[in-house]
Amino acid sequence: MPVRVNPQTGERIQQQQAPSQEDAYMNSLRQQIMGHPGSVQAGREISVAKYLEDLNKETEPSAEEKKEKKQKQLMETVISNLENDYFENKLYYGMTPAAILAHLKSKFNPNEPYRIYKDNLESIGARLAKEGGDAANIAVAEQLMQQKAFPNIFNTKDTAIERFKDIRSKYGLDQRSYSRLIKSTNLPSSWQEE
Repeated sequence: MPVRVNPQTGERIQQQQAPSQEDAYMNSLRQQIMGHPGSVQAGREISVAKYLEDLNKETEPSAEEKKEKKQKQLMETVISNLENDYFENKLYYGMTPAAILAHLKSKFNPNEPYRIYKDNLESIGARLAKEGGDAANIAVAEQLMQQKAFPNIFNTKDTAIERFKDIRSKYGLDQRSYSRLIKSTNLPSSWQEE
């Protein structure tokens, strides 16, 4: 606090500083709440207001939580698109001659549904590894191993469903019902999930 000297007596007098804008606002708020400054009730009311303000801050997601939610939504979209491609194009042949033929066709025709599915899977390999917790750059061999968890043309429908469920579980995504997606492919009812 600044000190002033009384010129007549030589006495030192401490001057009080003017309240800051924040202090003035809080005093004004106390007066408005209780009608008079400094009462115990006014302090309680301000404490309740501060508690409610802090409570509101706690319910707002942090930047990290927002980032995790965004990544989870992105993974949901990516995996859902792969599931849609796989089941809508009936890429679950099992170990049959038709699977071998479709696999060979995909090697030579870039417009074959299985080729498109595999290309999409390869294009997101690094992202899948990163979202799976591998933060550093990963080798191509590791990306290929990550993709092996996904169903291929030689899997049956039931195996493909189990693989996609495992993948969703690994990335912390909600499980999906495949029955509507599989029904839309006009499979015999004996093949459809219950």
